[in-house]
Amino acid sequence: MKKNKIVIVTLVFMLIMSQFTTVFAAGIRNALEHSQFVYKVTGASFNVNLPSSSNINDVYINESKRVHPEVFAVIHGVKPDSKNKNETYYDGGILKYDGEWHSFLYSSNTYKDSINDGALSISDGDTVSVKLVAENGYVNLYINGVVEESVRSSFDVDGVWKTCYEANIVPAHAIKDTDYMNLADNGGVAKMNHVEITSPTPIKSNGQALTSNYFKSYNYVLRSEDSQYSDSVARKVTTVYYDLKQYFYSSMDFNKY
Repeated sequence: MKKNKIVIVTLVFMLIMSQFTTVFAAGIRNALEHSQFVYKVTGASFNVNLPSSSNINDVYINESKRVHPEVFAVIHGVKPDSKNKNETYYDGGILKYDGEWHSFLYSSNTYKDSINDGALSISDGDTVSVKLVAENGYVNLYINGVVEESVRSSFDVDGVWKTCYEANIVPAHAIKDTDYMNLADNGGVAKMNHVEITSPTPIKSNGQALTSNYFKSYNYVLRSEDSQYSDSVARKVTTVYYDLKQYFYSSMDFNKY
């Protein structure tokens, strides 16, 4: 059964029962990317081994001063070119919010981001499955096999050109012009150390996994997407080990800033 929704307007979604609004800033991008698929792809999935409680800290002072550790998938629509300059994509996964894990889904098309106000039945240290897939006219976010978020979409008709698997720490938009890496609560600044993403897998339009033999491009991206910080700062606070096809192990710790 779907839980009640808290709708957060910024980069976000049409949902049921909005209770407050806010906006997310860009933060740092720390992700694997897969593309050039032989078959039509309509989704992405992965498993994540969450850090223990001592290795993760979210900052929640109030609705405008909060910093979230997040783990999520991204599916990208038609690749931008001279005719299609704007690309639609969806982010979907889990984030730690005021000490609890919640699902979230973001649409670049509607500029809406939803966080489910009912906490998920997962804890620090758990292994969690995440799948973001376009099917039957919707983009659905599955957490441990259960649809937690859903929005209308034509992605299952058009397919996607790139899938991403990301571990990140993202501030609320209201603090984007301040030094959010020094914002502290719950005993310290934000961190997410020793998060492990395994089996990052594009999903074909028939629902089956697309093995690495059938896509041609793999990439790892680490950069700042916030004007406050340079890419060198992103590299300073982030440690990562990866296999471009099947493994991603990372730490992000603002204590290193």
